Amino acid sequence: MCGEQSCTKCPACITCGREGERWCADCRARVERVGERICPRCGKRRPRAGLCAECRRRPPAYAALRSYGPYREPLRTAILRLKYRHDLGLGELLAGLLLGLVREQGWQPD
Repeated sequence: MCGEQSCTKCPACITCGREGERWCADCRARVERVGERICPRCGKRRPRAGLCAECRRRPPAYAALRSYGPYREPLRTAILRLKYRHDLGLGELLAGLLLGLVREQGWQPD
């Protein structure tokens, strides 16, 4: 970090602007994770284990769907930046979060 204002070489957090990291630990910690009480088919949150009413009524064509967290700030900003600005460094960071969740939950993606 050089300390100069608007330096394009120094990374700044995509959500709070703090210099030093592409997406700072404080902002990443604000991401609400989905958790374990989810429908095993669609991945939506549920008050208890088991398929949600919609998946029982009309099962989707896929076997299972998972996400790291709800599509809201600050995760929304990170996803949009990856998608529209092609921030590959941020993509690596998001992939690492997903990999940790996959391992933690014992999922077997195909």
